[in-house]
Amino acid sequence: MKCMLIFSFMLSGFVCAEPAVGVFAYLPYYPNFSINKPPKAIEMLFFTKSKLKQPITLSFFRTVDRETFDPACCIEVVDLNQVAVNELLKKYAADTDFIDLIKGIKGYQFVYRAQVFGVGGNKTQKLLLINGASQFAMPAVEMQIKTDMIMHNPLVSSPVSVKLVANFKKGNIWREFYSFTVGGVKNDFSVPLQTGG
Repeated sequence: MKCMLIFSFMLSGFVCAEPAVGVFAYLPYYPNFSINKPPKAIEMLFFTKSKLKQPITLSFFRTVDRETFDPACCIEVVDLNQVAVNELLKKYAADTDFIDLIKGIKGYQFVYRAQVFGVGGNKTQKLLLINGASQFAMPAVEMQIKTDMIMHNPLVSSPVSVKLVANFKKGNIWREFYSFTVGGVKNDFSVPLQTGG
């Protein structure tokens, strides 16, 4: 999240862009169900509603309860070229779990490749990324949260408030629903129910 110092005859101070929110997907590629072998490739993708204008750093969150989360820090988006989902579906067609997860992510307009930010990372990130073999999709927010402590809302209180609510059922539909409220504006995403991660 970037803040810009502005000056004018009527106003001076800092204007802060709203932090990007969306879904981070970790996608090891196991063609033809070769889960007992190392993945042939790994895609890390950030799905969001807003077009990114500059590189960003994000934390992503494993859901503990409806408004309680285990933060993982950090990933970054450096390459601002958008990823063509149709090309991914063709390239990784031999892994049906990979394909089903990508097809099941809803609410986004833009997709970007992500990568692990810097060195280290907190315990949750190491568990999920370094030792993880499972595909997963989790909510992500543009911020660096290096704590290993469980977090509650608001995830960010200043300069722009960010709240996140997770639900696993709406009506008769069982999915993972992530509802962000950023500066009072809602951003909704959903992903298939998952057992990994």
